Amino acid sequence: MFAQSSKKARAGPQTRTAPDEHAMPAYNEEGKIGRVVEKVAAVVADLPCHVEIVVMDGCSTDGTQAEAEPTADSACPPPRASTDHA
Repeated sequence: MFAQSSKKARAGPQTRTAPDEHAMPAYNEEGKIGRVVEKVAAVVADLPCHVEIVVMDGCSTDGTQAEAEPTADSACPPPRASTDHA
């Protein structure tokens, strides 16, 4: 379905170990997705739980993914393969 890519942005105080997730499907939303994520993050920032906003790009042909990337939480990079074989 929307499997090309997903970008996560975090908002709100962290009071639980597992975050609540808000999934936002996006298809050709360049010029809008950045503002939408910022507005949603502002609303959930006052909630008493940690909310993870997940933007799911459905194979957009415009700059949706590039516009969503700056909203991704840099503290949670994608997993990398380990080179430690100990």
